Amino acid sequence: MTNNNNNDEPSLDFAIIGFAKTGTTFLHDILANHSQVIMYDDEFWGDGDVLRRWLNKTTVLAGNSSLNETNREQPQPATKRRGIKCPRIVKETARLDQLLNNTSRVIVGVRHPVHWFESLYNYRIWQKHEKKRHNMKPTLRFLHNNRTDWLGLSTGAARFNLYLKQLGKVPLSPEELQHMTRINKVYGVMTSSAHHEQHPMKVLLYSMEQIKDSNTQRRLHFQHTLQQFLNLDTPLHDLATKEKVN
Repeated sequence: MTNNNNNDEPSLDFAIIGFAKTGTTFLHDILANHSQVIMYDDEFWGDGDVLRRWLNKTTVLAGNSSLNETNREQPQPATKRRGIKCPRIVKETARLDQLLNNTSRVIVGVRHPVHWFESLYNYRIWQKHEKKRHNMKPTLRFLHNNRTDWLGLSTGAARFNLYLKQLGKVPLSPEELQHMTRINKVYGVMTSSAHHEQHPMKVLLYSMEQIKDSNTQRRLHFQHTLQQFLNLDTPLHDLATKEKVN
């Protein structure tokens, strides 16, 4: 698979790409407070040019920021990993070709579809009344549809498997691509998926329950897994000490 970034250009180390209401903001804040991580300040909505400007701006702070395993065989100076949070990319995976390269890593959160629907629905209603952002409140009949979404919310949008298939880890047949396009669940797939190839980019899946887990042993195991996935030398802050966010 061809690396989409020029070798001389700074590259993004990792991205938290979704799904909405699975603790992505919580993870962003945890990682932003880690001494070896530089996070884009807010949710990333930009394109490749915006990302490149931010990467160039933070190059001096980051040092030799590479997650390439072969590079770690040699003694390396202390580096910082640079990451973004952009939950919408999981539904627009073609953008990953613009923003990431073969050594970048992707973090994806999932949760029970019913709990996800309930959480996002309540959040949109809260935005409508408290933030005055939305004029309409759709009927549940409208939301019970594969084709129509309300601000990213529908029963069809809870079919996480359709989006995960687009991450270039499983082969997609032409029939599957046509099916996903027909039900409006494909907004452009990664080049590797379109060509039925496996992308070398590493992906970490976690569930919302792991972030909220009251079992200390399991929670610490997840924290250690995330630390290793990002090749961080020092442990993450205990998730139990961080207040949950919307």
